[in-house]
Order: sequence, then C-alpha cells, then structure tokens
Amino acid sequence: MVKTNPPRVAVGGRLKQAREVLGLSQADVCRRANVTANAYNQWEKGRRLINLFDAMTLADVLNFTLDWLYRGARETQTTPDKTTAAGWSEATSEQFVDFGDYFVPERQAQIETICSLIPDSRHPHVVELCCGEGLLSAALLAHHPDITVHAYDGSPIMLTKTAQRLDGFAGRYTTREIDIAAMDWRRFPWPVRAFVSSLAIHHLDGAGKQKLFADLAAALAPGGALVIADLIEPETQRGREVAARGWDQAVRARALELDGNEKAYEFFRDDAWNYYSDPSPDPIDQPSALLDQLKWLEDAGLENADVHWLKAGHAIFSAVKPG
Repeated sequence: MVKTNPPRVAVGGRLKQAREVLGLSQADVCRRANVTANAYNQWEKGRRLINLFDAMTLADVLNFTLDWLYRGARETQTTPDKTTAAGWSEATSEQFVDFGDYFVPERQAQIETICSLIPDSRHPHVVELCCGEGLLSAALLAHHPDITVHAYDGSPIMLTKTAQRLDGFAGRYTTREIDIAAMDWRRFPWPVRAFVSSLAIHHLDGAGKQKLFADLAAALAPGGALVIADLIEPETQRGREVAARGWDQAVRARALELDGNEKAYEFFRDDAWNYYSDPSPDPIDQPSALLDQLKWLEDAGLENADVHWLKAGHAIFSAVKPG
C-alpha cells in the first residue's frame, strides 16, 4: 500500500512557499500575524494542522486564499496569488471547518437531548429539516436502530456531506434538496414518527412558522413528535442582553477548550455572529418568542408542548400529536 503524507504536511509546505515568495522569515510572519514562533514552526513543518482562525490571519499576511492553503493550487495556479485577498468559499468551509463546534452552545448536549425526545413508535420515518452536514442525522440513526432518517436541506453541498457522513447507515437514510419555506415537500407517503430541526426554522417569519407547524402536525403519526432546536426572540431588552452575554461566554469558553486561545471567539464577535448583540441583525434571522411558538404548536393540534433545554438565546422545545 502506498503511504501518503497527512494533509498537515501539504499545508505546511504551502505556508513555507507563501512565506518565501514574499521574502519573509518565520520571525517576520510571527510578528505580523501575532502568533508564537513555536506554533508557526509546527504548522510549517507539518507537525500540526493550522486552525481556521490563525489561517485567516496568515492569509492576510502572506496574501494567499484559504482554498489554496488547504486544498492546493489549481492547474493554473502554482503559487499564491499576491493580489488576491483571503477568501473563504463554500467549498473551503465544506472541506475543513465546522464553525458549529465553536458557535453552537453545548452542541453535543443539544444533540443528545433531541435524540432522547424521539418517541417509541411502530413508524420508522424521522425527517430532519435543514440537516447541514448530517451530525444530528447520524446521532439519530445511532441512537435509534429502528428508524429511517430523511435528511432535507437547501444546500447540495451539505446534502453530499450528509450522505458521506451517513455512509455507514446504508439503507436507513435518504436525502432531499428543499426550500424550507416552500410547500412542495410537505406531503409524505408515510406517517412521520418525528420531525426534528436545528437552527433553521428561525429563518421563517411568524406566519411562516405557524403554517409550517400546522403542515408538519398533519403529517405526524399519532404520538409523533415535532422537536425544534433554535434561536428564540427574548421578550425584553434585558433578556436580549442576557442572551448576548451568555452566547459570547459560551463561544469564548469553547475556543479556549479547543484551541487554548480566543481567536475563534474574536472571529465570532468581529463577524457579528451574535444575533442578540448585533444592532442590525441579518434580515434572514427572524426568531420568534418561545411562548408564541409553544402556543403555535398547540394551535396546530399538538399537545404537551414543553421546553427541554435553554441557554444563551437557544432553546429545545417539542410537542406531540394526540394518540
């Protein structure tokens, strides 16, 4: 079998190439990027893989793109493009970074909570709305050997990544590209045991959420559950401040845990990821109050609406269909 070098070796070689093109020493780069000499030396020698946040800084210092650093030169590009600013394409993010590890509070606890809320049923079908890279779908399949997961998302790249992640569950999953706001996917050929969704439904406005809840409730099997993990809209300014502070603290703690520094948190802060502290949040984000959503679940004909986890403006809540 041919032995191949790990990706960190190729990345380190490209770092060295970019540095030498500009005629810089390692010490020069460390001063400009504010990284330690030991860390940079480890990256360039291929002993450790550089994390995204330090890579973004070095991309500015050494004038390369992240796509080039992590994936290598294209056929027409043999050296870093000196005139191109650092870029982060969807393909690049799909290849090497998962912001969720930093930005989703207590991510593993959330996944475990959702898995625990899937009801026992003779109906095997569980639908995940906006599955992303398939982390939750994989956990659901592992926790519940009798289910089939139907993973829906609006991104073909994420659906491909989900299929790759679920490869070990052959015959127990399907994928489908959808627009969560559209109506064409909301009919199902079988009763649904559970619908689950994480960090997606807040992209719908209040009326859109109410319509979605009603459509999903109609498709649930008796005893089936609708389980939602999402951002919620605080009722007061003080509540918003508490949520903002809590989210910052959670991301800072996770950055220190994973990397030993706050660079991931600094990116989170500087790129205005915290909806609750952003004075002009992205219009695509439309969280609704938790109490409103619990009422809308009941209005859709569901019962036992309840909250199971709550932190930093994020909540997990559910309701079940009578029967």
